[in-house]
Amino acid sequence: MSPQTRAALIVAAIGSGVIFLDQTALNVALPTIQKTFQIELADLQWIVNIYILMMATLLLIGGILADRYGRVRVCMIGMSIFGLASMVAGFAVSPQMLIGARALQGIGGALQVPVGLALINANSQPEERGKLIGLWSSLTSSIIALGPLLSGVLVDYLSWRGIFFINVPFVLIGIYVAKTKVPESYGSNTDSPLDWQSILILLVGFGGLIFGLIEGGRLGWSTPLIQGLLGIGTIALLAFIWRQFNTEYPLIPPQVLRTREFISINVVTVLYYMGLSAFFFFAPLYLQQVLGYSAVWSGLTIMPISILIMILSQFVGRLADRIGTVLPLVTGMLISSVALYLFSQSRTVENYWLELVPIVVVYGLGLAIMIAPLTRAAMGSLPDEFAGIASGVNNAATRVANMLAVAIFGAWIVNYFGRSLQAGLPSTSISTEMAQTLTQNARELAGLAIPDGLNATQKVAVQTLVNDAFLDGFAWVMWASIVLALISVLIILLTLRTPQAK
Repeated sequence: MSPQTRAALIVAAIGSGVIFLDQTALNVALPTIQKTFQIELADLQWIVNIYILMMATLLLIGGILADRYGRVRVCMIGMSIFGLASMVAGFAVSPQMLIGARALQGIGGALQVPVGLALINANSQPEERGKLIGLWSSLTSSIIALGPLLSGVLVDYLSWRGIFFINVPFVLIGIYVAKTKVPESYGSNTDSPLDWQSILILLVGFGGLIFGLIEGGRLGWSTPLIQGLLGIGTIALLAFIWRQFNTEYPLIPPQVLRTREFISINVVTVLYYMGLSAFFFFAPLYLQQVLGYSAVWSGLTIMPISILIMILSQFVGRLADRIGTVLPLVTGMLISSVALYLFSQSRTVENYWLELVPIVVVYGLGLAIMIAPLTRAAMGSLPDEFAGIASGVNNAATRVANMLAVAIFGAWIVNYFGRSLQAGLPSTSISTEMAQTLTQNARELAGLAIPDGLNATQKVAVQTLVNDAFLDGFAWVMWASIVLALISVLIILLTLRTPQAK
């Protein structure tokens, strides 16, 4: 491996790793942030989703700008914005300030994330890219593995604010290596004018669609505002695609949009990552609010997933170079589906090591087998000159999936939880006034505070009802994730080619 390939790999790992580190750490800290600011699930969703909204909207544009104006330059700008925004988030004194800082993090992330894989492609040979992507996944996972544990330690013993401050040293290292060790590189279409109309249409499309999906569960899907946003977003995205076929200087060349494997692998990414994102959003709530684990123990419980990805990704990447990506993708998705089924059946945990840890290990094994091949398939679906576009679109697909999971599954589980709570409260013999208070606060899910003034029997009955309502909703989310994984497997088998072993 040449020095510049090694440097590009480090920058790519930091660029993506710090994004996932921030997200995994935030997931563990969400219950504590909810208590600090006394906010409901809708506000928690915005803390997560404003970041995804900005990032998903701008990721493709970030990849295009990197191909055009220099990948190293755009990456350094993105890391600088992300680092500064992390500092602001750490000092947030209100949920609104935290949401604003998360929006800035999304802008920085949209510039730095798609550049990483493009830098690897620009500084390596085609035959070694599966191995390098596997190594990238391992390095990224080693950074991500710190997230749950560090977050748990910080939340339990210092402050949740530290989960944002830990991003800063990683960003500084990434900027230094990018500036001093990685040669600048560009895409093939740097001289043509930038189609700002397409950029504006894309922003309107993503912004309207994503904002509508985020707020639909809270405001109601039938409200004129939500239907208008979803309609405008859909029309704008269709207009964007039409324009790429009918303008002289498209942002995305028409041949890219005609590439079957490119389209199918990104559809698979959206579907599968919806289930994955749902797990990582709701699992900490299950572990801390239902099982009563501390933030540290919750982080340690999830940590084996990142460790397995870190250990196995390089081997799986090399294997994908030899046998293709189809078999690892299908195998990994099926194994992870087994784990999701086991999670759907898990309610109370009497023996942590025998009942919970094995399920987490199985899920981590499935992810470790399929993540590097999925990235390899996405980057390999287009020629090298479109590396920025390939990376930008695939990263946008993962962020859109994250947003869809939190918005759709979040709205569904709140609705299910509220109806289950309302149906079961009469059997607890509590007063009508207290029952109304609990129902009105149903958006807090399993973190719902049991009101004072209840006797011991009533408290146990209400707490059991709250836990059961959440667990039933959590089980249905796991089943929906399984269905999405199986649809992804079907698409892979029908649309992706299996190359001969080398």
